[in-house]
Amino acid sequence: LLLTDRGEVWSWGAASDGQLGRSYLEPAHRPDGAGTGSSGSGGSVGGGVGGRKQKDRWGVKPGQVSGKLKDRPIVQMACGPLCSYAVDKTGRAFSWGSCAEGMLGLAESQGQRKRVQISKAERPELIESLIVHKIVKVDAGHQHMLALDAGGHVYACGFGGYGRLGLK
Repeated sequence: LLLTDRGEVWSWGAASDGQLGRSYLEPAHRPDGAGTGSSGSGGSVGGGVGGRKQKDRWGVKPGQVSGKLKDRPIVQMACGPLCSYAVDKTGRAFSWGSCAEGMLGLAESQGQRKRVQISKAERPELIESLIVHKIVKVDAGHQHMLALDAGGHVYACGFGGYGRLGLK
């Protein structure tokens, strides 16, 4: 991930678990404004074996992450192996990618009281459980996330084995 001075998030690399926050089939454009063509099955990158072009199936070309981040200047972000996180200037936290072990802090409502964990978010999603807190920093580990609020409180989600979440 790359964070611009305008608060935009750009991504490239592997997209198998949605960690880019954008589809690798949508057009990708360079941060300098020059188009790079279409990424995904129709795009290509130079080089490859014998000088042949290879398909850009992994989001190799930079593309802007938008969705729920659109028009929200991002001030901080973090990356895990299969997930990504961002904090906007108002203190809202967002996550996307693999939700293995609940590391995105997201859930879907089903019925009035039942909560079901989702497996993947291919676009940035607001971490609703943190809405009442002004988040100033997020950090990612292997299958877990930590968030720090303006009052100095730390919130954690994901795999808690080996003391990763700081819980007893």
